[in-house]
Amino acid sequence: MEPGEQLIGDLGAEIGTESATETSMGALGPKPDLIIVFMAIATSLTMSFTTELIGWLVVYRHDSFKKQVAEVTTLQERVEAMQEKMQYSIGTLAVNQQKAKRRQLEVQEEELRAKQSGIMVTKSRGTLLAGVFMMVCMGMLNSWFQGTVAARLPFLPWGMFQGVTHYGIESSDMTLCSITFIFVLSQMSLG
Repeated sequence: MEPGEQLIGDLGAEIGTESATETSMGALGPKPDLIIVFMAIATSLTMSFTTELIGWLVVYRHDSFKKQVAEVTTLQERVEAMQEKMQYSIGTLAVNQQKAKRRQLEVQEEELRAKQSGIMVTKSRGTLLAGVFMMVCMGMLNSWFQGTVAARLPFLPWGMFQGVTHYGIESSDMTLCSITFIFVLSQMSLG
């Protein structure tokens, strides 16, 4: 080995040690790690797909839900047809016939509202399970990445947003952004 090669190798080891230290604690404080940001986005994608899967398993794949949707679609078409028919026949029908048609329309609309509320109750089960799943995952994400800087914001966030952007970071520098904020932004964009 030549002395120059040994010197370059030693210099590389020193540079590697310094850069590792500088990456975690730079001259201006902790620096964001791009891999962590990608992990947050990947976790967000995975959780979004999982919540959709929960909704499909709990609600959308069942024949009873499909039957309810078909009934609501049929009722909506019937109500729209009745409304259109009433508009065109207002002047041609007697007062009693108009009242009877209006009453039939009200009964159909009431039935439609009842069917729609049944669908909403069915959907709420899936929504509730997805919400519980998201809360558990947020807790796990916060415990895994507690105090990890994910990004540095180029501005100082407004006071009410500082709690979200700086969640779990012990530094007083409010331009540091936590993994929780990146995750919330990812979830909102996928939402």
